[in-house]
Amino acid sequence: MLVGFVKGELDELLKGYWRDLLQSQPNHLELVIEKNTLLPILRPVASQYCIPFTSGRGYCSLPPRHAMAERYRRSGKGKLLLLLVSDFDPTANPSPRASPDPCATISGSPGGGH
Repeated sequence: MLVGFVKGELDELLKGYWRDLLQSQPNHLELVIEKNTLLPILRPVASQYCIPFTSGRGYCSLPPRHAMAERYRRSGKGKLLLLLVSDFDPTANPSPRASPDPCATISGSPGGGH
């Protein structure tokens, strides 16, 4: 009885533990995924390397952009690097190439003012 309890507790001990593997990096990294269909492929990779990610579902609305900007601000890092995974569909309106800088949308200046 006691052995089973101890084993169960030890098995669950570090579940939910998360170490920021990017903490020693000079820049804050975010992954922006345009298509939800890519989430099952990219979520495990981003999670393995502790990379925050956002699914933009085509054109990313203000709340996800704000969340990215807040994570960047909290990181205290000098630069924000966005890895965009997109099909760059020229018929989409607006396309990623035509989209304003996501950080500029938050801060009101090109490059997010950083």
